[in-house]
Amino acid sequence: MGSKANWRAGEGPTLESCAKAFVKICGLIDKVFPRLKETRFAKAVDFYSLFTTIWELDQAGCILTNLKRNRQAEALLIRLSVGVDRVRQQQRKAKAQMPTNGFSLIT
Repeated sequence: MGSKANWRAGEGPTLESCAKAFVKICGLIDKVFPRLKETRFAKAVDFYSLFTTIWELDQAGCILTNLKRNRQAEALLIRLSVGVDRVRQQQRKAKAQMPTNGFSLIT
């Protein structure tokens, strides 16, 4: 959580540094993806994946600061979210149409 330079010698991150990193990443997500609630990433499990990815990008110095590029990233995230939802819906539909003879390729 944060730069290792902020840690005391021989110690890991403190609760304070973790809390600061959490607030920072939540702020970045809110700034870069203001329409997040319209996507599947508003769900806890998917949000955790997004949070972790944004944290890793921040650690690598790759966070977008350009408003135009932020909107492009948001549009891509929404497209990904819609695509994943469509695939999940197709999987459910295919599973519901499977014969109930005990043989199924979809689990």
